[in-house]
Parts: sequence; structure tokens; C-alpha cells
Amino acid sequence: MSNQKYTESESSPQKALTLSRRDEPERREKTAEIPAVPITADLPLLPEFRSRAQAINWRAALTSAGLAGFLAVIAGVGCGTGTNHMLKPSPATVAVLDKALWVANGTNVVEFTPTQILAGNSDPAPHLSINSSVFGAPQGVTFDAAGNLWVIDGGTVAAGGNMPPALFEFTAAQLNNLGTNNAPMPAVTINSTLFTFPQQAVFDPNGDLWLSDNGANSVFVLTPQQLAQSSTNVSPAVSIASNPAFQGPLGILFDSVGNLYIANNASTTIFKFNNNTLPTRGGNYTLTPSVTLSDNGNGIHPGAVGACLRYQG
Repeated sequence: MSNQKYTESESSPQKALTLSRRDEPERREKTAEIPAVPITADLPLLPEFRSRAQAINWRAALTSAGLAGFLAVIAGVGCGTGTNHMLKPSPATVAVLDKALWVANGTNVVEFTPTQILAGNSDPAPHLSINSSVFGAPQGVTFDAAGNLWVIDGGTVAAGGNMPPALFEFTAAQLNNLGTNNAPMPAVTINSTLFTFPQQAVFDPNGDLWLSDNGANSVFVLTPQQLAQSSTNVSPAVSIASNPAFQGPLGILFDSVGNLYIANNASTTIFKFNNNTLPTRGGNYTLTPSVTLSDNGNGIHPGAVGACLRYQG
């Protein structure tokens, strides 16, 4: 794990929703907005950063596309874990590649074209899909810097099944070939006995993958070396707990200066960890949030399931 330094640039960390082009080695990343993220009455909404190249008004574009229809697709796993909260499936988690919308919806991964998005149809048939036989319960999707798609799969073990939680990588070449083969096997499959019900993840500029595990109440960090090959039991380079404890950590993102935000699904809070408090070496850590965003008991939302930052230039 190298020392993490972030700047307001095109190499800012990936967010839950990303914009990229497969034929561009250096990807321009943007985030769209996931609704119903609770915030405190006396703290501002996650900061809005400016001076970003090629800013896009995703609020207007995706609202007109019927984003609510996409987010209404709920992942199909939700069960008790023996802890004091239930595993709540996240709304369909989306990412954007070639200006298309990619959705992990609990059974497979689907893609919608820009034409479909702008048409305003709330229930379009997917343009492409990934129907790999390895899927248990796909919960989240994110792209790495090379345009490869990573699927965060919660598995079915928590629901009494036998599909373990896993990370799956599908290469850009496989994505380009989905019209011919829509059930590819992952290029990389990563399992770990520490995974309980991972749901979302985000890359930092160093290529490390930060993974929120709802069931384990932890955030795990995997290095590029660990992501380069399949593993049946990877030991994450970093394991992060929180004090106060995470309560079903789900939504995860970095802002443009490297501060980390974690949305707690089993509460109404979002934890912010300042960049200078984040681990820079491997190990197990318990961090105290720098800021806690809350609805202050106003019942805005029963559980924070996601978070994203809006960039406007």
C-alpha cells in the first residue's frame, strides 16, 4: 500500500458510478446521483467540486431515463446474520462505460445504451447482459483504470445457499464480445473466508480496491497484485473496522481529495474518514470517523444504501 495522495485531476478515484471510454487509456470519471442518501439537517450535502473537465448533468439525464425504474430492481438476497441487523440487499448498483449504463441487479449484470437512457422508457429491455454461471447475487459493479468490469457478488451463503461471496473481473475484451457470448467466465475470481456479504467497491488512484462488506461490518482493501490473479482465499492487505462500529457498510466512495465516505445500511448515518486518517500500510485497523452525517432521527431513510458525489463544472 503506497502513500495515498489525491489531487483534483482526471486521475481522481473511481466512484460508484463512472464514465469512461473503452478506447481511451486515461478514463474521465464522473458520478451520477443515487437517491435517498440521508444527510444531517445541520451538515451540508457531500461537497460539490468544480473545475472538472467535461462535466455532465447526470441529474437531468438519468432522471429523464427513468433511473427510478433501474433502481427499483432489488438484489434478491436478504437475511439475518446472527448480528443485530439484517442484510439488506442494495438497490441495483450502476456504472457507466461508453456512456452506457451497467447495472448489477442481484441475478446478473445488464447494460443500457445512451439511446435507451435518453428515450425516457422506465422499463427498457437491456441492450447487453452478463449471465455468467458463477453469479450468486451480484450486488455492485465498478470499472478499473483499464476498463475491466469488476462485479461484487454477495453470494448465496447468507441466504442458506452454497455460492460463496466473490469478486469477479470481466475484461474489456469480454465486454466487447457480449453480443456473441453473454455468459463468459470471469478472467479473475477472488474469494476470501473474511468475506460475508460484500456489496460495493471503489478503486483508488493506486489501483487498490476498497470493498465494503455489509455482513462483516468491515472495509477490505485489495492491492493490484492481489487483484491480478484468482484466489480461493485472499487475505486483504487492509481490514478496517470503525469506532463507533459500522452498521452494515454499503455505499463507498472517495471525494476528489481522497476522503472516504461509507454509508451504513443498518442505520441512518454516513461516516467520513479524512484522507490523513486512512491506512497507508497493510494491517488491521479500527478508525474513528472524522465526521458522521446523520438525519438526526428525522426518519429520512431507514438505512443508507449508497452514496455518490455530484461534480459540476
